[in-house]
Amino acid sequence: MPDCSIYNYLGERLRHFKLTTTDWNVVIGRSSSCDITLKGMVDNTVSREHIRLKRSGVNWVLESIGNCGVFLNAERIQSAPLEDGSVFRFSQYFLCVGEKTRPSPFDVVCDEHTDDNRHRSVIWPGVNTIGASKDNYITVRTEDVARIHGKIFSNGENLEYEGLHASYESSINGVSVGTARTELKEGDELMLADTPVRIVRGIRSQILSGSAFDNDLRSPNNTMSSVKRVAKTPFGWVIVLLIIILLFLLIFILFANTLYQLLF
Repeated sequence: MPDCSIYNYLGERLRHFKLTTTDWNVVIGRSSSCDITLKGMVDNTVSREHIRLKRSGVNWVLESIGNCGVFLNAERIQSAPLEDGSVFRFSQYFLCVGEKTRPSPFDVVCDEHTDDNRHRSVIWPGVNTIGASKDNYITVRTEDVARIHGKIFSNGENLEYEGLHASYESSINGVSVGTARTELKEGDELMLADTPVRIVRGIRSQILSGSAFDNDLRSPNNTMSSVKRVAKTPFGWVIVLLIIILLFLLIFILFANTLYQLLF
């Protein structure tokens, strides 16, 4: 049965679940009524019901049922087989199918000021569009970058870049590449018009290590980042409350002892 994980554009895993033989229709979205609820984890660019995973015999199919659509290898799809190795983008979130399917080892980092203050994005396995539009796999919002400036192809440790149009200037380490598919490596500077970005190795181990499996499809996921887990757990508040009660009890005892000495 398919093993699935949902990530944000930084490569942080938000949900992890495994489809079982008892599942037939699994809906993913922002609504708390969804089988895989992303409430509190995603913004409103994700529809209340965005994706349906539908079983047909032993196979599974993904169907797009949201307003913003679903993309596979930079192509908008209405439906597609749910296969190991597939990475589906919906808004700026990513559904990875397969236990070993996850963000590529590389990120794109922009040191320039961008309109949305985004400086780092994951490069995903397969085809990644890069440009100023928010509807890209990798968004670099500056005035000179085209809406969809080019594509980055990722296959394990291998990366390639291809400009989308001859009029959209692109260069790697100062060498113009135009629309020719060109090798891209860790440490390279990719210039999109006048905006430079760098290819760096991501820090995946810190994000994925120690992640627990989310058995209950309807429960909030326990595989979010450590900060989010602490924010959502009630035990922290219980400890704080106990400390406050102990402090009040100590003050009361000191006050009662002082009052007793004054009176007697």
